[in-house]
Amino acid sequence: MKDAFLEDEAFLDVANALNGIFGTFRHSAKLVKLLRQTGDMIGCSTITWPRAEGTRFQNHKLKALKALLVNYLPFASLMETSIAANKELVKGGVLNKMRGWLMLFKSYKFLATSHFYHQTLIETANVSYMFQRKDLTVIEVKDVLTRCKARLAEISQETSEVGAPQQADLPFRACIEVDEEDAAQTTVTIR
Repeated sequence: MKDAFLEDEAFLDVANALNGIFGTFRHSAKLVKLLRQTGDMIGCSTITWPRAEGTRFQNHKLKALKALLVNYLPFASLMETSIAANKELVKGGVLNKMRGWLMLFKSYKFLATSHFYHQTLIETANVSYMFQRKDLTVIEVKDVLTRCKARLAEISQETSEVGAPQQADLPFRACIEVDEEDAAQTTVTIR
C-alpha cells in the first residue's frame, strides 16, 4: 500500500507537505500559537500537527491528513497573513516554506488528492488494524477485504463521476469556476 501511494507524484506532494509542516510546527511554539489564534479569529477549530512518518505508515498518514483537512482554512489564512506581513510574524526561512505551501494549498488538485488520500486511508487502515490482531480468522479476513474492496470501488466511482470528491465530504465549501474561453484557467474559492 505504501509503495502504491508513494509512486504517485500527487500523493508524494501531499506526503512531502505533511512532513514539512510537521517539522516546522514541531520546532515553533510561536507558529502553533498563531495557528490557534487564527483559527479562533475565523471561527474554526484547530488540532496539532502529528508526525506524518513512522512505522505504522497508514496510521501516521491518516492522522496527519485529518490535521491537514481540519487545519486547512486557519493554516491558509495564517500563511496569507504571514506573507503579507513579510517577516514581521515569522522568520524568512519559514516564510519561504509558507509561500510554497500556500501555492500547494491553492491548488485544487492538492486539496482533492489530500481528501482522496484521506478517504482511501480510512478504509485501508481498517484492514491494517485487522491484520495486527492475534486472534484473526480466515472468515474475518475475507469479510474485511471484501468490505474494503467494495468501499474503495465506491470512492473511485465517486471521484470519477464528479472529477473530485463530493462537496459534502469536505470540511468546507469549495466553489470551482472554469473560464469558458480558457479551460486551463480555473478559480477555486474556499468558504
